[in-house]
Amino acid sequence: MNGKVEELLAFCDQIISGSENDFLRLSTHSEGHSERVIETSWAVAFMSQFESASLLDVGFTMGSMDYLGALLSLEDAGHVKINAVDIVRPERVAGRYLPQWRDRILNVPVDICDIREYESDKQYDLISCISTIEHVGFDIATYDDPKSAFERCQSADEVSMLRAENTDCRVLDAFAKALKDGGYALISVPVGKGAPVLLQDSMGLYCAQWEYSSKSWKRLIQHPSFAVKEQRFFQLNTAGCWDECLKLEDITDKTGEMKSHAEACAVVVLQKRGG
Repeated sequence: MNGKVEELLAFCDQIISGSENDFLRLSTHSEGHSERVIETSWAVAFMSQFESASLLDVGFTMGSMDYLGALLSLEDAGHVKINAVDIVRPERVAGRYLPQWRDRILNVPVDICDIREYESDKQYDLISCISTIEHVGFDIATYDDPKSAFERCQSADEVSMLRAENTDCRVLDAFAKALKDGGYALISVPVGKGAPVLLQDSMGLYCAQWEYSSKSWKRLIQHPSFAVKEQRFFQLNTAGCWDECLKLEDITDKTGEMKSHAEACAVVVLQKRGG
């Protein structure tokens, strides 16, 4: 675990304990953090308001170390009870988890399926989808590839940049089915081109993800089953810290294409409308 992850985890523990009430304090004062410093702190601050809330986390298996650690801390403090859905089994990538967390992570109930096809008899108080929805429609799980849990391309030219136009709508349809009336969905996304962007992973392999613009963001948050309770926008500044923007349209020149992390992001709390 690197120093930035440790710093963020310690900050999240302060939020959970109640000794820190400004989730932006670290992101605006500590340089060198990726968008995780926004997404994880924000999600933790929101979920810390609940007691024993049933949580469905989407993308749990490949979650960042800071986010996974924060979820476990939230559960330890009695705020949430974690269930998950992912296209990759945690056992497939057990080696990526810290030894002290491994058994707990492997004991989290995880349904293995594409979230667009998710069906469950259980309904949840909360759904978290942190840095995940942008991958839906692109990522495909592998089962025996020793190099990657996802299908990846050797060259940039091989990457498919196509994503079905109704992808986000289908994801939100699934969220609506899985949430109780009045339940909340927490979503974070990278902001930039409003189109697929090319990425290169730590092993030098290539893939694509969606990067949201004002137009695609509005399509995402205007799903008829939900009301927007909160939306916020952030961009990386020249000092390596994060600034909040009043509206997404203020972010005009940022992209994470072929970079190690996003240069801008957006977060939203959607509340399911009553039946």
